[in-house]
Amino acid sequence: MNSIKKRLLIVGSLVVIFFLVVTAVTLEKAFRSVADEARDERLHSNVYTLLAAAELEDGKLVLPETLSEQKLMLPESGLYAYVIDESGQAIWSSPSAIGIQPQKINFQTAGSEQISKTQTPKEMLTLQYGVAWQSYDQKEHAFTVAIVEDSEGYNAQIWSYRNTLYGWMAGLAVILVVVQLYILKWGLSPLQKVEQDIIDIETGKSDALTGEYPKEIKGITHNLNVLVENERKRLKQYRDTLANLAHSLKTPLAVLRNEVEVINSNVVMLEQIDRIDSMVEYQLSRAALSGRITYASAIKVFPVAERLISALNKVFAEKNIDCELLCDENVEINAIEGDLMEILGNLLENAFKWTASSVSVEIKQITETDARIKGVQISIDDDGPGIDLESVDHILVRGGRADTSTPGHGIGLAVVKDLVDSYLGMLIIGKNSNGGASIKIEIPPR
Repeated sequence: MNSIKKRLLIVGSLVVIFFLVVTAVTLEKAFRSVADEARDERLHSNVYTLLAAAELEDGKLVLPETLSEQKLMLPESGLYAYVIDESGQAIWSSPSAIGIQPQKINFQTAGSEQISKTQTPKEMLTLQYGVAWQSYDQKEHAFTVAIVEDSEGYNAQIWSYRNTLYGWMAGLAVILVVVQLYILKWGLSPLQKVEQDIIDIETGKSDALTGEYPKEIKGITHNLNVLVENERKRLKQYRDTLANLAHSLKTPLAVLRNEVEVINSNVVMLEQIDRIDSMVEYQLSRAALSGRITYASAIKVFPVAERLISALNKVFAEKNIDCELLCDENVEINAIEGDLMEILGNLLENAFKWTASSVSVEIKQITETDARIKGVQISIDDDGPGIDLESVDHILVRGGRADTSTPGHGIGLAVVKDLVDSYLGMLIIGKNSNGGASIKIEIPPR
């Protein structure tokens, strides 16, 4: 996972869920323990109630017909009572036990007790309590009193509590996760502000990271601003130095050209002077690209292409070229307008120069999810003689030309390739179905 927000949310959610599950299990156990104690106390209370109402007559334990515990008086109420003597013979059962299969009761010595669960077929909890009764003749008579309770009500109480508890815990977990999301959004908002400021720098909307940031990231934002500013200064200084050098070379070259033309018009020397001049121009264009970082805002492509085609139609008016431009007016690219004009200008000029009668230009927007920088695809086709595919590598090198009989310095396509490379794009040269040149450029969004 590359997202800090997702990491924190997942870890935080796991901690919350673990804590809530442990809490729920602990509370359930505590509730069950309390419920068990209350149930045991209730069973013992019923035993003591029976013993308080019982009397010993002629060695037999006699209980009244009416009992204070109403559930012992109602048939199939879920609460039943039995009394057995020393021989294990049942000598009394509560009215509620009428029609109910008797529970197996084991004789208990005086003062001892046993609590057990049975499944017949319902789950029943039985308390067997041993007592000793002394008659007037000092003879001791032992009995076992058993209280049997149906566990259905007890289990229903446990399930009701459990469902309520886990329902509340699940609701609380959802609330805590939502609160976590809000806290993460609020806590990470400064990083989102940094991201947006960097996007603004990349797209040319801003020159630096602005605004107030927390002290934890203020050092990062400050260093980023220093880095961007130093890069701009270094790049400007580099370009200015090369521009000054080129300016210094142009005057001597002009003097040399003039002297050669006046003295002997030496063709070889003139060609070499032109070659040096083209090399200076080329290196200047390379210097402009060196160290490029995209600080350009989005510009419309259609107006630039339309202006260039209009100008070339005038330059090559005698050829009466039919140029078709397929480009939506909303197509945009994050680029310096001069770079776009250089790319389209060189390609269109070559197409107009070599075409027989028609040129086709198609420009499309390349869309990509979450892309900050807009990209385009440019396709230019003509019906000229085309380009020898074996010479593609040659013509993309500075000064390389496929046809030396046509005027030019041979740096146009090389400059185009360098410009396209600077925008992380791709230049493809091929042939179309008519045998003419087909040039495609893809500058991807990012």
